[in-house]
Amino acid sequence: MKDNYKIKWEQSFSNRDNYIFYPDEDVIRFVSKYIRKRVGLNEFENKLENLRDIKLLDLGCGIGPNLIFCKEMGIDSYGVDLSQNAINYLLQIAKEKKINIAKEKVIQSDVSKLPFGDEFFEFVIARSVLDSVDANTAKEAFLEVSRVMKKESYFYCDVWSDDDNLHDKDFAGEEIIKTKHEEGTFQLYYNEEKIKYMTDSIFKIEECKLIRYTDLLSKEYKSRFQLVFKKK
Repeated sequence: MKDNYKIKWEQSFSNRDNYIFYPDEDVIRFVSKYIRKRVGLNEFENKLENLRDIKLLDLGCGIGPNLIFCKEMGIDSYGVDLSQNAINYLLQIAKEKKINIAKEKVIQSDVSKLPFGDEFFEFVIARSVLDSVDANTAKEAFLEVSRVMKKESYFYCDVWSDDDNLHDKDFAGEEIIKTKHEEGTFQLYYNEEKIKYMTDSIFKIEECKLIRYTDLLSKEYKSRFQLVFKKK
């Protein structure tokens, strides 16, 4: 299954399905609240006294919009992604923007087996990542994220919720994507019970929002969880 994930994600990035060039607004909010906030063109408000010492991991970094943003904010940033195609393009973008990102800090890796030591990071972000794997891999990934995080450090992630009217009532909460965008990749949907199962023993929930997106013409709606965890 995991080998198949890699093949499908390599194909997806080869097709440029996931070429996102701008950082996510909610990642920006998370960084601004917990790490560093821009208050002027070249002025910043540090939320931590030891900013130079902290390390951040972008889990499933793709072509790097959030990682590059964090790097530009002066944060020592690392990334992992299943797709080597994505990583290659990330490094190309960084080079063209004259942003110094060392190759050894952006690594091709399965999210459920991270190539870092215990308690290595103060912060982890995972934008649209832990809902793109099956439930067993997601559970392993949450445990791995906890392992590489220092105690009382913070983890932002967002995932699709099963709160929608696009599936049948007996929908089991996971599916293989059949549309052209990300075709053949896995989609996992969460509810509060699943979040608790994945995280209760390792993380405390600091923030939990359910954001609903409604098409007012078709009346179709879907929802995402936005979560901030603190490692126990």
